[in-house]
Amino acid sequence: MGIIEGLILGAIQGVSEFLPISSSGHLALFGSIILPEGARMDLFTEVLLHLGTLVAVLIVFAREAIPVFLSPLGAIGVWRREGTAGLSRHAPLRLLGLVLLASIPAAVIGLLFEHDVEQLMGTPSIVALLLSVTGLALLGSHWLASRRAHPDSKAVPGIRDSILIGLAQALAILPGISRSGMTISMGLVRGISREMSGVFSFLLFVPAIAGATLLQVLKLVKSAGETSISASLLPDPIFILFGNHTASGFVPAYHLAGFASALIFGLIALTLLVRLLKAGRFHWFGWYCLAAALVWSIAL
Repeated sequence: MGIIEGLILGAIQGVSEFLPISSSGHLALFGSIILPEGARMDLFTEVLLHLGTLVAVLIVFAREAIPVFLSPLGAIGVWRREGTAGLSRHAPLRLLGLVLLASIPAAVIGLLFEHDVEQLMGTPSIVALLLSVTGLALLGSHWLASRRAHPDSKAVPGIRDSILIGLAQALAILPGISRSGMTISMGLVRGISREMSGVFSFLLFVPAIAGATLLQVLKLVKSAGETSISASLLPDPIFILFGNHTASGFVPAYHLAGFASALIFGLIALTLLVRLLKAGRFHWFGWYCLAAALVWSIAL
């Protein structure tokens, strides 16, 4: 694996993680072409691609994310000045609570069915089928939202809205089901404004990806502890940058190219998504998902 493969996988991750077209589905489908036959993405790749997209979210939504995730620090001062009544009026802290509440279903289901989901990743026909489900969900939610008497009526989600959005996110552990597509669509169906539906979806992304990355890092630490690498195996400087470190599984050029590509393409995709969401064209991606699923089904 080299720089080109890393750039391609990073671009796929960055674009498909944020656009409602399923990053897991596209990585599974394209990975079967890019990676050697029978090979799967290693943990280094998954961790760095996720970190790249996480950094992209924190950059684009810094104005919204920083106050929310740092709200517990500010809440201490509010509690001292106004007591518990003040905490209930602390908007960033309340939004953080809703984000954490909505994160529970995906965390529970992900831990319970991680192995089963990993097996589905290796079945392109099922991934293509689930990608079509994403397409139908995007188009269906647009139709339902357009029939509401008062669309975009909620500036922020309520507790019930957060639970339903969390359940929608839990479905996205399946490869081919888009996390952003399901969560934003549920927000729109529930009458939450387009802007807040997008913001809430990507606030949810932070604990979801941070948690997934942490689990992957723990797996890396465990595997590293089971493998002893002697100093005599350390490569020379040129091999550090461009060689395949079979002893550790780390290929710097490939992995770092993937991280950089995921970050850059993630920034581009997020910017595009925000603009299309504000313009009411979010559902356009539903047609793409249906077309992609059809093409992949025929190709398979």
